[in-house]
Amino acid sequence: EWDGVDLRPATYDALRRWFRAQRKVLKAGDTLLIFVTDHGTRGKDDLDNGNIVLWGEQMSVVDFRALLDSLAPEVRVVSVMSQCFSGTFANAIYPLGESVPQGNACGFFATRNDRYAYGCYPEGRGKDQIGHAFQFIDGLRRRGSLLDAHDQVSITDDAPDVPLRTSDLFL
Repeated sequence: EWDGVDLRPATYDALRRWFRAQRKVLKAGDTLLIFVTDHGTRGKDDLDNGNIVLWGEQMSVVDFRALLDSLAPEVRVVSVMSQCFSGTFANAIYPLGESVPQGNACGFFATRNDRYAYGCYPEGRGKDQIGHAFQFIDGLRRRGSLLDAHDQVSITDDAPDVPLRTSDLFL
């Protein structure tokens, strides 16, 4: 329970219902920020289709893209993801079955699709406020924009993460 907040379980079904309901709420020009600090797993057969660990299940890039496709195409989606193998979700810029981005999704990621994030390294366990998510939040506080926050993380974070953004993948 959290006063004033409608909490829901971290399951794919709950996310699907939330996105379906938001299709009626989010309109052209709105921006949805998705911030993930959960665990991630490597794609078993495809590094470009890794997973976010939910409650007792996982959500793949393809599943995530299906959620994004349930929104109106004019809704902008910005993802900030700090989980292991988070770079795999940079592929969400491509609509399902397409090889060219639609232009409504972008994101910032802790590391590539083939690497663990620093939060899962033994050296980082037990330490407070380390890793990409905390660095990114600090960058937002100091700089005020997502791009500037990413730039700050890329320059100042000395963790073994490899921060990237969707334009890095696309280019």
